[in-house]
Amino acid sequence: MAVVLTKDQARADYVTRAVVLGRGWTRTALGRFMAEPDATMPDLRYRGSPPIRLYAMKRVSAVEETREWQEWYRASRRRRAASARAGAGVVGEPACGAGGLAQAGAPGASSGERVGVARDAGSGRGRGSNREVA
Repeated sequence: MAVVLTKDQARADYVTRAVVLGRGWTRTALGRFMAEPDATMPDLRYRGSPPIRLYAMKRVSAVEETREWQEWYRASRRRRAASARAGAGVVGEPACGAGGLAQAGAPGASSGERVGVARDAGSGRGRGSNREVA
């Protein structure tokens, strides 16, 4: 069971889920290696939101030093690199190799020209704008 902390208590020895994810963890790894948070703290910014999950930095470091976590991390890095090379996981990008840019020497294409990508009619005009841009 997680302990409920105040903001001042949490600053010293605990980190948020975002910090742990920034260290190379994934949500799945958090569930696998650290099933429950060590502490929680009320979210003072949004009253109705769930409590902030906090993880003891000592525990995070201890898990990262285990052989099982290091093997998982190396495999995760390999998967991420392979995914990046294959172009997988990029939502909304065309399937061509240049990410929508015309290939050099392609008939009728100058360098840097976008191919097959429609211009957003409301770009730069604020949220929900659908005015046509001339």
